[in-house]
Amino acid sequence: MRRGTEFLVSLRSSQEGRPSLEKMEAAPESLPEVKTEAQSLQAKVLSTDPAVVEAPLRTQTQENKGTGNLLLLPYEKQGLEARIAEAEAWEVQAHEAEKRRSSQFRRPSMMEIEDAPVIRKSSLKKVALSEKEKSGVVSTRPPWSSKAEYILALVGFTLRALNLWRFPHLWLHNGGWSFFIIYIVLLFLIGIPLLFLEMAVGQRMRQCSIFAWAVIGPWFGSVGYSSLMVCFITALYLNVVNAWILFYLGQSFHFSVPWEQCPLLKNSSGFGEEEVQEKGETEVEGNLEEEKGMRRKKRQGVQSQIPPDPECARTTPSMYFWYRLTLKASDRIEDSGPPVITLFLPLLMAWCLVGIFMINGIKVVRKVICVLVPLTVIIIISFLVRSVLLTGARYGLQRLKVMEVSAIYSINAWGQAGVQVLFALGLGFGPIVIYSSYMDQSNNCLNDAFLVALINLGYAILATPFIFSVLGFWATVLTHNCTEKNAEVLLKLVIQGKLPPEALPPLNLPDDPTFIFNSWLNKLSQPIKNMVLKHIIECNLEKQFLKVKEGPNFAFLAFIEAMSFIPGSVFWSILFFLLLLILEMNAMIGLLQGVLIPFQDTFPFCRKHAKLFIVVLFGLMFLCGIFFIEPAGVYYIRLLSDYWMILPIIIIIIFENVAVSWAYGSRRFLAELATLWNRPIHPICHWLWCYVSPVVLLVLFIATLSFLFLKTFTYVAWDASTSKEVHRPYPSWALLVMISIFLVVTLPIPLYFVYSYTHGIPFKPRSLDSPLTSSTSLRPNNEAQKKAIPQGGSATAGLSVV
Repeated sequence: MRRGTEFLVSLRSSQEGRPSLEKMEAAPESLPEVKTEAQSLQAKVLSTDPAVVEAPLRTQTQENKGTGNLLLLPYEKQGLEARIAEAEAWEVQAHEAEKRRSSQFRRPSMMEIEDAPVIRKSSLKKVALSEKEKSGVVSTRPPWSSKAEYILALVGFTLRALNLWRFPHLWLHNGGWSFFIIYIVLLFLIGIPLLFLEMAVGQRMRQCSIFAWAVIGPWFGSVGYSSLMVCFITALYLNVVNAWILFYLGQSFHFSVPWEQCPLLKNSSGFGEEEVQEKGETEVEGNLEEEKGMRRKKRQGVQSQIPPDPECARTTPSMYFWYRLTLKASDRIEDSGPPVITLFLPLLMAWCLVGIFMINGIKVVRKVICVLVPLTVIIIISFLVRSVLLTGARYGLQRLKVMEVSAIYSINAWGQAGVQVLFALGLGFGPIVIYSSYMDQSNNCLNDAFLVALINLGYAILATPFIFSVLGFWATVLTHNCTEKNAEVLLKLVIQGKLPPEALPPLNLPDDPTFIFNSWLNKLSQPIKNMVLKHIIECNLEKQFLKVKEGPNFAFLAFIEAMSFIPGSVFWSILFFLLLLILEMNAMIGLLQGVLIPFQDTFPFCRKHAKLFIVVLFGLMFLCGIFFIEPAGVYYIRLLSDYWMILPIIIIIIFENVAVSWAYGSRRFLAELATLWNRPIHPICHWLWCYVSPVVLLVLFIATLSFLFLKTFTYVAWDASTSKEVHRPYPSWALLVMISIFLVVTLPIPLYFVYSYTHGIPFKPRSLDSPLTSSTSLRPNNEAQKKAIPQGGSATAGLSVV
């Protein structure tokens, strides 16, 4: 009865996942030496001696216990026990033939690889399992529901809001099309190869960044810890940016956005009412009804007579709202103060929003990403269509035609393009490795790397004309306003007799103020022109266009000011901040995956009580983030983003590259990938990983370090006395703080090198010697095989395809 049950189970498994009977009948023909022995065994099986039948069964049980991998020969008229014995005898003979073939170093055919019944565990998976056993980790990697989810997750992490304006800004100030050519060259030299490297490591190791690099290179175990710390620090201040966005988004629902005009003095209205009240009391003996009417009219006119805030009157409404009402920024970084109360609730909402997305695990994160990423593309296309129809958009689009050939020879342009490539693709942070660890090992991640990089580039190309069109509109409107103010000044001077009547500007300025005013000015005689130029300010469209700055100043100053000039500014402001919030939330989800997953893979408690761990961790990060909403918090954010962030990322990427190329061996790694994919990989990947990318990264690191030392260590601060942005030097202790954080993040890497060397740990992983076979031929058919193969790995048959 037991044998009958086993036969039915094996028959069912053979129908579901085994080759057809015709193929199995043809298989012995390719093994002539096995065929004769199998036929002799078949003759013995047909005998009625039960010992002959039981012997193969005992042999099979002892040698292949737990495999349940029975191959059936199509002899339908034989008895049940005879057919079982024949199948087991055939498997024993195939096992012996497999050993003889491997001992003779004969390369098998693909059919033999697919039908090989022997399954052995790779030493790589043994090492990975031992690492997990030491730390108490049990890998749980639920695969992506589809490849589209995987691609959208990677794209969502790489499409940060910073890249929305950083790429156009670099295009504008680094030679136009020359910068684009440099960017494309570096994208193919370091961008796509290193993106492919991180995706391949995550997909191959199926572990978080900490364990993956420890298995790849024993000396590189601390690279994952550095990535974790970078993600933690970046997430702290990046969610403060989300708090700013939420605050602006809430203010955008006002019918007239508050950054469209200066606020009025709060006590001016009271003074006006007191004056009216005093006047009414002195004239109380007059006609009471007439006096009440007069007082009512004066109250109605008080609101229009209230002067604006003098601090706002000296600057623009958008700048005043940003520095004084949103940040409540101090004049110096040394001037600390209590946290800004108006930003406390938005910061709490930002952390709650991220927590809601992530508290239910990666499955909910996938659904959120699949909604948010396509929505960003729709919003950007909507903005692009609207922006090209604005006044002055043509001037902005004309700037796209500029190409400065000299920029190709600029080290600065190459350095900034290289940094932009690394940051645009999200390299070095760790989420790419983590996202790829949920992907099947047989997936061709080289094609995925090209796809993600091209989508990222298309996003930048799509955003550039949109940004340039809006900037052209913004510069045109401000230039027109400047020209109209000059015309008003000249008109007053002519009326006062300080200028001759010839200096009176034309009356048709509203049609095209800048063009008409400049044409009129150029036609004046030189003496009159010199007199006029002494009393007006320069209104230059090109200089105004180039005034735009990168960073938060672009989004919260120039862009929202441009949006306030557009009809329906409330709608477009809401849409713009919704776009920024979606982009930053996608980035935050990726960064926090780089923090959560290593903790959950390392500590079983964090994985068992995942929701509690997320609540505690996010609560801690929220408390740490309160530091950045202090009056001087924005200056610390600029310190970290402008000076600190670049160097740790480059160092992490360099050591990742060395770990795969020289510690593990790029040829060996690519050969294993080719085996898993059942297709060869072009050797150019080996040359890029071993020689091109390390050299380019080293040059980029030296160039960036030189630029940071040569660059003036200053920050843009708000001066309340003049209502202007001023450049102030960072204090010496700020430089020490930045260096300290840099050492905390990067010092574990060289320290672990020293530890490994002193303790005799080999530079290359010695236990990773067994090559791999294609995972397509290794499909376990029962629970025993599934338990024998560690989760996150694939079974192997000791055969390689190079």
